[in-house]
Amino acid sequence: EGRTLWAPDFAAMVKAIIVFREHARPKGVNDYRAILYATRALHDVLHNRNHDPVELVSGDFIKAAESFRASKSPHTQYILGNRLVQIADTINRNRICKVRIVFANPFPRVNYDNRQVDEEARARVAQKMASDETIDAVVTMCLAVRAAGDDRDILYAAIVELLMCAPWRINDALNLFVDCERRETVAEDEAGENGPTEKLGIAYQGSKGVKAAIK
Repeated sequence: EGRTLWAPDFAAMVKAIIVFREHARPKGVNDYRAILYATRALHDVLHNRNHDPVELVSGDFIKAAESFRASKSPHTQYILGNRLVQIADTINRNRICKVRIVFANPFPRVNYDNRQVDEEARARVAQKMASDETIDAVVTMCLAVRAAGDDRDILYAAIVELLMCAPWRINDALNLFVDCERRETVAEDEAGENGPTEKLGIAYQGSKGVKAAIK
């Protein structure tokens, strides 16, 4: 509901662009998702010309880029702006449009330096973390659910616990294997003061380019 199919000619152009990119060098699903986001914006600005890709002009690319400014993060804006540049280059090389497209990415590259975090950034991160009251409420809820013994509710509670105790993506937590617990005996702590202790971890399969690990 609320979605409409792309015009056939425009959809055919997008499919061709993706095929060209795949044959030149396989890029992966994230690249093609960005291409679809960028071309969707172009499709929208062509509404008064029957979504005919032949009618695209440079101004359409500028309008498409501006549509990202309010809804996307600076990093995503830069990525989608780059995809619009690449789409314009493909269109020009294959002479799809009546006129040559002239377009440059209006969004600056965003550099994240993890070595330097100012106090304002630390405050923003702290605001996103669960409060002590929230953590206490979740613990209380999980204990009550486990005491009640309903497997369905216990499953939901366990997912919440996993999401709060480690930096998971939601899909990572939902895709865990049944046999995912990993235990390791550690001879002593980092300070070398205590005796052997046992560490409990969860086998993480990895996704989106991140390697498998124990969390």
